[in-house]
Amino acid sequence: MAYVPKPTLIFCVDTETGGFNPSVNALLTVGCAWLPATELGNPNPDVKSVEYKVMQKPYNLVDNEDVKAPKATTDVFRDIAVPNVVTKGALDTNKINMNDHLAAEPAPIVDYRISEHLRVLASQYNIQLLGQNLKFDMRFLQRNLPHTFERLQRLNVHHELRTLITAYNVARSLNVADGYGKPTGLDKLRASLNWVSEGQTHSAAVDAVDTIKFYGRIMKELSAKLAMQEEPAPAATQAPAAQQVTP
Repeated sequence: MAYVPKPTLIFCVDTETGGFNPSVNALLTVGCAWLPATELGNPNPDVKSVEYKVMQKPYNLVDNEDVKAPKATTDVFRDIAVPNVVTKGALDTNKINMNDHLAAEPAPIVDYRISEHLRVLASQYNIQLLGQNLKFDMRFLQRNLPHTFERLQRLNVHHELRTLITAYNVARSLNVADGYGKPTGLDKLRASLNWVSEGQTHSAAVDAVDTIKFYGRIMKELSAKLAMQEEPAPAATQAPAAQQVTP
């Protein structure tokens, strides 16, 4: 029987967190989105997605990010023994209502659901992992959802959108220096392209869907730009030599 390779699937993961430190701050939501690679770059790709809220009961709400030992409060939902710190600055950015996380599924259940989802997809597809800031997301998954982290870590291909944007900027301008220092946050990327999301921004699922769409658009334009550079220049036409007139 001839070997039939599995089709490739782009799987994107995004997280919303209570801060920037995975050893202290809480993991709040995980968004997953996926699309067959053959649909990348389509004007209206049918990106599938799901979002998981992670239970945070109790948690520590603090004013700033520089936290080592949060002070105890009178709130019954906060416990000094729990390292799940949520900063007010993070909530101002992601607009998450922490009441939604008091009765959400606990991390082990979310971990099982996502890892099983990945197992089923892996039986049908060759999965390539994508993230907007993948290293950041993976650090939070490693601490909170270890089985999901292990499945994602074992995938052969990992893409990070902000790295691809650097390559895109370089190819577009043919100037290496222009590829660095560019804003790569999804909000700034949306604004630069006049992109209107189909759902609430800072939703992990919406951000994951947009990351796949941005990835498809950038890869399509990057491929076209590189192909143009590889096309041979047209041969210069030589003017016919002037005919000598015999006197």
